[in-house]
Amino acid sequence: MVKYSKFFTGAELSKSFFSTTIRKFCRNAIKTRNYNNYDNFIVFCDDEGNGKTTANIQVAKVSDKTFKINTQRVFNQPTYETINRAIKDLPPYTYLAIDEGDVFYKRNWNKRGQKEQIREFMKSRKDFKNIGLCIPRFEDLDEYIRNHRAMFRIEIPFRGVAVVFRKDVRYGQPAWHLKTNSKKLAQLTKGKYKHQIPPTKYINYLRRLKGYVDDFYFSPLTKEEDAEYKLVLEENYKEKENREDPEVIAQREAIEKYKTSTMFVGNRALLHLWKTGNYSSQQELAETIGVNQAIISKCLNKWKKKGIIEY
Repeated sequence: MVKYSKFFTGAELSKSFFSTTIRKFCRNAIKTRNYNNYDNFIVFCDDEGNGKTTANIQVAKVSDKTFKINTQRVFNQPTYETINRAIKDLPPYTYLAIDEGDVFYKRNWNKRGQKEQIREFMKSRKDFKNIGLCIPRFEDLDEYIRNHRAMFRIEIPFRGVAVVFRKDVRYGQPAWHLKTNSKKLAQLTKGKYKHQIPPTKYINYLRRLKGYVDDFYFSPLTKEEDAEYKLVLEENYKEKENREDPEVIAQREAIEKYKTSTMFVGNRALLHLWKTGNYSSQQELAETIGVNQAIISKCLNKWKKKGIIEY
């Protein structure tokens, strides 16, 4: 019987426990799809600290012999522009590792940057590129990414353990059976938390869920790789500090929209500016966008009567 340490890792289990190896998974799933002219969008998810980034990099190393841990191939909290530029610049069949991909969340999907990203993803399909994305909760992904772009979901329940699920592409079936699997897992665990269940037992529960295809062990990064990843983090943080504040960009775009749009669209831009710009007075807003204060006052009074704003 396996004796589990306080901080369990997949290294404590024998290789025979796992259904496959990381090399076989990459060969049979990722590379086979590339050879048949398909791209791969892989989502690594589960609790923070379980090793999602490590799994992402290890899969990248095995599936793409040209992969290196550098600022052109690994990104932490990237912007839309960074991801789009990488998709354009990298050659076909290469692997792009994205950590902390909060730009893919549901709450951001109405932004212009994400709409442009959809177009880039459509282009990336023609180049058969592979994208690995780390995110804590799979359900938080936007529906387009989750149901149309993602092909594999890799749960990392424990460090060194990867459980692979594949999208159900059958007509009329839910892509990931999230509700069904959530209910079944709750029944199997009988309401217990993951840390209250022996790891092998919990992995066997995951194997019984719909969409399960494989599980494998992945090793931690070497000291050299860990140092390289920390350098990438430092570069990404520096880039993030130098980015322009998104609120400032939104304000500038709203002002341009007001100046160049029709009356209906322009008024909506004006309303957005007043609600989000923290202007101390109508005069300040009028000077910012270069219009007469009377126009501002007329619009604000109209919206106040309709109950749209309070001032």
